[in-house]
Amino acid sequence: MSHEILNNTQMAEADRQTIEGGIPGFTLMQNAGKAVADFILEQYDVHNILVLCGPGNNGGDGFVIAQYLKKAKKKPVCACLAPPENLKGDALKAYESWKGDCTSFKELAPGSYDLVVDAVFGTGFKGTLQDDVVACFEKIEQPVVAVDIPSGVNGDTGDADPHTLKAVHTITFHRKKLGHVLYPGAGYCGQVIERDIGITADFAFEAWENHPDLWLEHFPQKNAEAHKYDFGHALIYGAPELTGATRLAASACARIGAGLTTVLAGGNGDVYRKSLPAHIMVRDDMRWSDPRVTARLYGSGGLAKGVKISLNRSCVIDADALLCMPEQLNENTVLTPHDGEFAKAFPDIQGSRLERVVSAAKHTGAVIVLKGPDTIIAHPDGRVVINAHSAPCLATAGTGDVLAGLITGLLAQNMPAFEAACAAVWIHGDAALHYGPGLVASDLIDFIPKVLQEGLGFSA
Repeated sequence: MSHEILNNTQMAEADRQTIEGGIPGFTLMQNAGKAVADFILEQYDVHNILVLCGPGNNGGDGFVIAQYLKKAKKKPVCACLAPPENLKGDALKAYESWKGDCTSFKELAPGSYDLVVDAVFGTGFKGTLQDDVVACFEKIEQPVVAVDIPSGVNGDTGDADPHTLKAVHTITFHRKKLGHVLYPGAGYCGQVIERDIGITADFAFEAWENHPDLWLEHFPQKNAEAHKYDFGHALIYGAPELTGATRLAASACARIGAGLTTVLAGGNGDVYRKSLPAHIMVRDDMRWSDPRVTARLYGSGGLAKGVKISLNRSCVIDADALLCMPEQLNENTVLTPHDGEFAKAFPDIQGSRLERVVSAAKHTGAVIVLKGPDTIIAHPDGRVVINAHSAPCLATAGTGDVLAGLITGLLAQNMPAFEAACAAVWIHGDAALHYGPGLVASDLIDFIPKVLQEGLGFSA
C-alpha cells in the first residue's frame, strides 16, 4: 500500500519520465479514462451520465471515460468548456476518438442525469473558477465523480474555489496529491481512490499520508517480563486554573501505556487528588523530579509561574508553554500548536500552512504537530506526514490535551519523537472515528484500548 503524497511538479516529472521511457501520453490518458469508467461501472448502478470536459488533458480523460461508458451500453453526454476544435494534443485525439455529440457549458440544460463526471480542470488549477464554469456547476444537483481532483481545487495547496463541486468519489492516478489531503480542498474530494495507469518512473514525493505502516514497528509493546519502569515515567506540569486540561492529558498518557504518570500540582494538589484516577500520582512541589522520568509535558491548560522548560528528557510543549519555550530545541521535543498558537509562536514565518510548519521545524530543531482537520507533522530533517485519518467531532474542547497526553505517553516509553507524534495523531483520529458524533474529549480516552486492539491488532 502506498502512502506517498506528491506535489504537482513531482507528478508532472513522473509523467514526463514515463513518456520518455516509451509509454505514449495518449496511452496514459486512455488508461486514466478506463480506470474512472471501470470504477463508475463497478460502484454506480446508473445509466444517464453527464461528463464535463475541460480544455486540457483532464478534459481528454473525460472524453475517454465517455467512450468506455458508451461501450458498456450507458448513455453518456459530453459537455466541453472549450470549442472541441480548439483542443490540442492528446485531448484533441481523445475528442476525435469519442465520435459523439458534445454540447457547450453555456448550452447545457440541467437534464435528468443520474451521475456527473467532473473532468474540467486537473491538479494544476489555480485561482478562481470562471463565470461560465460557475454557472454550469450551479446547475448540478446529481452525485459527482471527480477525475484526478475536483475542479477548483489547487493540487499543491488545497486552496479551493467555493463553487467547486463536492465529489462523492475522486479517482486520482498513481498517488494522491497535496490538494487531496489539505483543507479546504480535501473537503471537496469525498473518498479518494488511487488507480495505477502505468507510470513507471522513479519519483520524488512531498510527504506521507499518516498510516500505521510508517510507525508501527517503533510502537511500544508490553511482554510478560515487563516492569512498569520499562515503560517510562511521564511527568505532567499541572495547570494552575484549567485543571481539566491537565487531567485529560494525564489520563491519556497513562492509557496509552506509560509505566507511571505523575502530575505536579503546585497549589492544586487536593483538586487533582480528588479528580484523577488512583493510578495517576500527584506531587505538590512543582520542582519535584526523579532521574527515572523519561518524558515531560508542559502547557496543557496553562503553565504555572516559575516553571522552566527543561530539554534534558523528551518533552511535549503545548498551548501557553509555546510562548516561553527555549529558542533552540531538539528532535526529542514535540510542539503541538493549533493555527492560532502557531501564529503567536512563529509570527515571522510566512507561506502556506505546509510551508510554515516545515520551516518552523527546521528553524527550531523540534518535531512540530500543527493541529487541524489536516494535521501536519514535520521533522526538522524535512520529513512530513499529513494526517487524513480523522473526524469532524474532534472539534471540541480538550481533544488537543488528550493528543498532548498521548504523545507524552509514547515518548515516555522511548518511542522516537516523530513516530510517536504520528502514532498519537492517528490513534486520536481513529478513536474519534470509532465514537462519532456526540464525542467529548474524555470519550477519546475510553476508546484507546479499542483502537489498540482493533485498529492496530494488539492482543492481551
